[in-house]
Amino acid sequence: MGRLSFPIFALVCALALTVSANQVHDKTYKTLNGKASCTRLMNDHEQIGCQSPRKGASGVLFKIDDASDVNVLLYSAPKDEYVPLIAYSVFSKNTSIAPLLRSDLITGMLVYDDSSSQGLSFSPDSVLPNANEGLPYGTQGTPNVNWNPVGGGFNRFQANFSEGLMFLDFDVPIFYLTSDDNATVFSCYNAHNQIVNGVLPKYPQCGIELNSFMWGAGDSRTCMRRALCDALSNQSPYGYLRSPNATEEVVMVTAKLDSSAFFHDLSYGAEADASGLIVALAAAELLGRTANNASRSLPRNIMFSLFHGEAFGYIGSSRMAWDMNLNNNPLPLNKVSHFVELGQLALVQSNTVHVHSFNSNSAKVVQAKDALTAASASLTGPTINALSATELPPASLRAFLQEMSGPARTAFGGVVLTDYDATGFENQAFHSHLDKAANIQFADNSSAVVTQLCTLSAVVAKSAWMLAANTTSITMPDTAADCALVASLLQCLTKDQSCPLVASMVGSVGPAGSPMSRYIGVANGGLDRSTYFLLNVLAWALASNRNASIDAAACVPVNRPPSPQPYRLRNGACVLTNTYSWPALSPAFYADGSNLRPSYNPRYSTWTEARWGSVSMRIFLVDSPSAQATILGGGVIMLVFCFALVYGMQKVIVVSPRT
Repeated sequence: MGRLSFPIFALVCALALTVSANQVHDKTYKTLNGKASCTRLMNDHEQIGCQSPRKGASGVLFKIDDASDVNVLLYSAPKDEYVPLIAYSVFSKNTSIAPLLRSDLITGMLVYDDSSSQGLSFSPDSVLPNANEGLPYGTQGTPNVNWNPVGGGFNRFQANFSEGLMFLDFDVPIFYLTSDDNATVFSCYNAHNQIVNGVLPKYPQCGIELNSFMWGAGDSRTCMRRALCDALSNQSPYGYLRSPNATEEVVMVTAKLDSSAFFHDLSYGAEADASGLIVALAAAELLGRTANNASRSLPRNIMFSLFHGEAFGYIGSSRMAWDMNLNNNPLPLNKVSHFVELGQLALVQSNTVHVHSFNSNSAKVVQAKDALTAASASLTGPTINALSATELPPASLRAFLQEMSGPARTAFGGVVLTDYDATGFENQAFHSHLDKAANIQFADNSSAVVTQLCTLSAVVAKSAWMLAANTTSITMPDTAADCALVASLLQCLTKDQSCPLVASMVGSVGPAGSPMSRYIGVANGGLDRSTYFLLNVLAWALASNRNASIDAAACVPVNRPPSPQPYRLRNGACVLTNTYSWPALSPAFYADGSNLRPSYNPRYSTWTEARWGSVSMRIFLVDSPSAQATILGGGVIMLVFCFALVYGMQKVIVVSPRT
């Protein structure tokens, strides 16, 4: 006979406690679906954004609808750890969030869109976007314009509160409450945490745990040396009407591909960048039609470039301009005869579009303005207002001008086409998650913005033809842009990324029912789904053959200009096109993105993103401190009892030896 060993009893007891604990965990916590959190970014001298501690941050939910609720939380609520459930209209005000962030009571924030958020005039970006990159503001000797008048309002280094909310460094995690989780969170809050007639709720209360731990911190160089962050990077699609060569001049038509927001997963940018992007793609499609094949044999080639990473210091444009100037790739910089940039274009006022330039007296700038004016007049388009003696707005053109000096800079034929004049943006939600379809009054194909952008696409296409032909006296066989394409792109980018056009081009990009977010992210030499979609649209638009008879296995692009590339679309079509992609990685970094170069132009972007740990949100009920102490004491008593029971039972229970 032998006694059953103590370790076996202890193991059985531990297993029982573990099963019990798992059952309690499943009943206690409810995991939420949304994972839109603020992100930790670094540059060469600082960090911005936010993250949670490694084990997450938790607290009792406390709803803040207006500034008075801030005072209630800070001065009347019981001393505890809190996560404010804060309305975006309150979160957008420095006077509201500054005292919260200074308080030891606050462990995180959960932001939701209240009724006052819709139509809110607020941008989390600074009043001078990209002020530290590209050609410096004030280079033209004119006073600075607050181009983003609804931005700023926060103070980091600038005493005039010109900083944007997205450039602050937060010590707590901040999440956005998505529509998927709205009902769950508010149901829990209303049942347990709601203040009624000024009376604070009793326990149990609804709490939340936020986990958005990221590994990087400090500055980009230190963080990359420790392999804890990566350079913001992606790819910039570009293409030509015909195979390029290094000896010919080129007319460049450009647009921003990316956008930004305080919550990067919600970077929709309907007005900020999608409007100009759509005009560029529709203009490319018009010029690429068989009826307009003559555009492929003009004295100058026409090139379309969609720059990625422009929201973070002109990453895509500065890289291409740097390569053009240093390596003559993808073409020599001095072969760019004209540069027509398409900026924010969905909020045109009084049927007038404005043309900005660095030197309005440059002969090539005058040619570009004349071409735009002539094209618009012939197509019954908007009035073209050529601005003079004004500051150049935030634009990719600044990255190109930075690579030039002296006569080359003043003679460059660069213009920026926008819906705003020299006083600042029309956009009241620049780089906000609210810059989506409603911000540009897009509902469906019949919306006025569809016709507006469609007309502008035709104007841009015809003016590019004029510049490439070096004359305004041209005959363009087909001058009607595809308004259905414009409407489809608006639908895909600003309302629903599961649209038919996405399905035909790449299959899918992201969840149905939401706009297409286009934050640059970290692609490490590749490209994400949204960039892949836009690359395919550009490839199809510029294709010399939109239905080439090429075997499926051979219809694969190799990204080697100047050879035409075959692209197979998801709908099965194979297109033959001179469309490629260029690295959107700042020249400040080594080519492999491993770290910053020992020396670089300080006007280049140095932004990096910390590597992610985990992202999650879950709600639970919080008992009173006394109840928690009782539960803890009970657990300790149970543990002691279990071990005492095991110790006692091993003295009386025996087992038969094995035969």
